[in-house]
Parts: sequence; C-alpha cells; structure tokens
Amino acid sequence: GSEKIRKELLNRSYSNKDIYNGASILNQFDLKYRVENMCGIPGETELDMMSTFELNKKIKGCYHWISIFQPYPRLLLSERAKVAGFWNGKIDDIKETFFEETNLNFKNKNLVLNFQRLFAIVIHYNFPVWLLKILIRVRENRFYNAFCIKFKNKSYRKLYGI
Repeated sequence: GSEKIRKELLNRSYSNKDIYNGASILNQFDLKYRVENMCGIPGETELDMMSTFELNKKIKGCYHWISIFQPYPRLLLSERAKVAGFWNGKIDDIKETFFEETNLNFKNKNLVLNFQRLFAIVIHYNFPVWLLKILIRVRENRFYNAFCIKFKNKSYRKLYGI
C-alpha cells in the first residue's frame, strides 16, 4: 500500500493505481486470486502498514495474505536490516515458519505479528482501520494464532476448491 516502501525499499516500480487496475480486470472477469503482501520491512511504519490494509480492502481479492519480511542473504534489504541493527546477520536464526514469524528485532514486533495474524480476517470482514489499530496492540495470544489458521484454511478451500 505504501508506494514509498514499494519503490524505495523493495525496488518495485508499479503504483497503487496499477494494482487497482490489475485487480479490477481480475474482478471484472470474476477470477479468483490471492493477493500477496509483506510487512515487517525495516523502515516500515504503522502508517505504512495501514496503507497496505487500505489498499487491500479496495482490491477485493479472494484471499489477502501477508508474510513477514525475512532477511535472506545477499538481499539489499537484509543488509539494510543488519546495518540498522534489526538483524544479527545469522542465517541460522531465520525462523522455520518464515511466513508467520520473524527474527528481526524492532520495537513494534508485536504489532507486526498481530497485523500478520489478523490481516486476511479484518479485510474479509471489512473492519475499520481504527479497530485494526486497537486489535494489533493486544498482547500476542493463542486466539489470534488459532483464528488465523482456521480462517486461512477456510479461505483456501474457497479459493482452491479443496
């Protein structure tokens, strides 16, 4: 959702308008699709995260997934994370479940973890941004984790017919 993050940190040149246009074509032909996102990017703010949320609400895909950034070797963003003190540079510290955890050290880690867990749910049920801001501040808990897994499985059945 944040064009600044997309262009400056991820080196991707497409705009939000390009994303809307692409999604509009898919929706026009009633095609099912999964929208891929990333959060926990070093330098990302809560405002950037909310921009991602707002963009996804407008797209109306079948399922909206968000992964947490992982600092893989030789990525420019990984080097930036290391220089900024977010990552110790040890490859062995990368979590096995890289879609849902992070070994990065940043002050809003709980916000990022909760944002990832709730992302697809709050988009599907069209939660307002003010409510999402409250929910991501709750201490990490088993309910968010369990609800995320249950919702993802239900959504995959719908998306992939399984």
